[in-house]
Amino acid sequence: MPEQKKISLYFDENMPEAAAIQLADQGIDVMTTQEAKRCGADDLDQLYFAASLGRVICSHDKDFLELAKTDPVRCGIAFIGFKSKEMGALVRALRELHRNETAESMENRLVYL
Repeated sequence: MPEQKKISLYFDENMPEAAAIQLADQGIDVMTTQEAKRCGADDLDQLYFAASLGRVICSHDKDFLELAKTDPVRCGIAFIGFKSKEMGALVRALRELHRNETAESMENRLVYL
């Protein structure tokens, strides 16, 4: 049986960079909007960019909940429903998502964390 591809993450600009650093230090592939030099891009553009890279987009932005209803979300969306200041909870939730999901299992899915 072929090995399933692990997910890669793309942090919308509202996600804390400190969480990206912690996840990267744990071996999780994460890219931030700042690294991609895409700050200020609209949400739909961010979604398509993440999809073009095969990355799950992670955001607190409720606009992504609407986009998930109207646009195909090949890469998947991880919606973070708690405050970003809860850094430990955020990192644990994304680490768990990374451990339990694959690129294939996240296709066209919206996951609430």
